[in-house]
Amino acid sequence: MILNYTRLKNLVKYYLPIIAFFFGDICASQINLVPNSDFEQMNICPPGSLLSYSKYWINPTQSSPDYYNGCSGSVNRVPLNNSGFQNAHSGNAYAGLAPFSDYFWPSSEFREYIQTQLDSTLKKGETYCVTFYVSLANYWGGYAVNNIGAYFSPLAVSSTSYDSLPYVPQIINPSTNPLTDTSAWMEISGQFKAQGGEQYITIGNFNGNATSDTVFVQNSTHSYKESYYYIDDVSVIHLDAGAGKAMYVCNGLGVTLGRPNRPGLTYSWYPATGLSDTAIAQPVATPKVTTTYYLSATLISSGCSKTDSVTVYYVPTGPSAALSLSDSTLCSGKNGTAMAVINSTASPYAYSWSGGAYATSTSPQMNFENFKTGSYTVTITDAQGCAATASTTITAKDPCECGEDVFIANVFSPNNDGKNDVLAIEGNGLTNIYWGVFDRWGNLVFEAYDQMHPWDGALKGSSVEVGVYMYYLRGTCVKTNGSVSLKGNVSLIR
Repeated sequence: MILNYTRLKNLVKYYLPIIAFFFGDICASQINLVPNSDFEQMNICPPGSLLSYSKYWINPTQSSPDYYNGCSGSVNRVPLNNSGFQNAHSGNAYAGLAPFSDYFWPSSEFREYIQTQLDSTLKKGETYCVTFYVSLANYWGGYAVNNIGAYFSPLAVSSTSYDSLPYVPQIINPSTNPLTDTSAWMEISGQFKAQGGEQYITIGNFNGNATSDTVFVQNSTHSYKESYYYIDDVSVIHLDAGAGKAMYVCNGLGVTLGRPNRPGLTYSWYPATGLSDTAIAQPVATPKVTTTYYLSATLISSGCSKTDSVTVYYVPTGPSAALSLSDSTLCSGKNGTAMAVINSTASPYAYSWSGGAYATSTSPQMNFENFKTGSYTVTITDAQGCAATASTTITAKDPCECGEDVFIANVFSPNNDGKNDVLAIEGNGLTNIYWGVFDRWGNLVFEAYDQMHPWDGALKGSSVEVGVYMYYLRGTCVKTNGSVSLKGNVSLIR
């Protein structure tokens, strides 16, 4: 399958913000913020050498930087063109500019620049790695200039003249890196901390003639000094070491530092004490004392590096947890409550149950309801990340102790018709029985100490009034020797 390059680039440009939203920090440090960084995208295959044929790049002054592409049959083709011979650093296209000329017309300080708007605004205090490649064209003025750099600005810079722009670039080629090679590409790279709000990058020589570092390379038919360079593969990458947030080591357990590995970066952690590995993105730290670890992350392609740090606080004795129940045994169909407690002062606390329930609180103790029979474990984690667990088991109560082995009716009719004439305890399995019946004012109207004596609805030989009465029963279960107590209402009718 053949993919249209421009369409593929547009798809990437469209979906890149979506990818960044979902993967955030994992991807952020490797996104090149320069659109059409390799100059492969074009408005049309250039019939001439104007930079405007290249997408997203503009000329900020009255000068005329150039665009070269292998698709062109004109003097601006790649690799052979009217400025010399050079293959692209990558792909099949590049830009070109004259960063130095002392020719008197149209300016004695003639300069060319290229400019583009970044895909996102630079963030204040963040570190950015800048890289681009240049190659000295071998058909021009015989001189090299070593002051090529990149200037970042919140607004697009522009000038109605041909002169040098009066700005100080954040990235500039060092004097120890002479830009004299006409056969190979030379890297210009550096890093800087953004002021915040920068949206544009402008590349060129920002020095005047007097401060430009020129080097004679080859003889020229010109009577003046002039230089010309091809430009390719411009990148601006947000560099974030990502050591992570402060953490606590509790009970000798290790913690994982850093963030997931980002391809293209190397990692170096120090000190090595307590680290599982000093050369990976996410080592496990188990220090025996509070330790600050430093991470140096280096971009392999350019050597740019960023250092970050994280402190791991050592907690020699972690917290403990306790779990208390309202009832350790439950009758069928009943629910219990539990109170979980942690002896820590680092709030808030996260309470997580083995059954999946989860809650947070600023209190070191919390009550939970609706527990049925079964085994439960609570894990309580404090604000330092230290966790403690406690477990308990709720068992089912014997049916006898729940009153399920006996039955007392809720209505009876003592009218001597031989049907429901007495209120009695039905069932067996109880001993040491006491039961009594009370009227609505709480007066005792009947009591007995076994199941053999039911109530006939009378008090001292006289029938009591029709109405609702309350009964109370207590006894001992023969099978478990456990106690049982029951109470309820009974209606007396005639």
